Amino acid sequence: MSPAFRELNYAKIKKLTERYSDATIASMVSDKTGETVTPSDIASYLKMNGIASRVMLVTKGAMEFASNEPRTA
Repeated sequence: MSPAFRELNYAKIKKLTERYSDATIASMVSDKTGETVTPSDIASYLKMNGIASRVMLVTKGAMEFASNEPRTA
């Protein structure tokens, strides 16, 4: 269900931005989840998911390289 939830959540939040501010949407999500969600979290979520809908964010080559490198912060 996870991929389906991601798509539905993205579509719903994107639709809410037509009528509500990121602050209002963040409050709605915080109330529903019990997690602290900020307006910048909403903006970042929409930005990253919008990009990910169009292109692969990290290549297979980058993942292979990263798996052979020490972990960085």
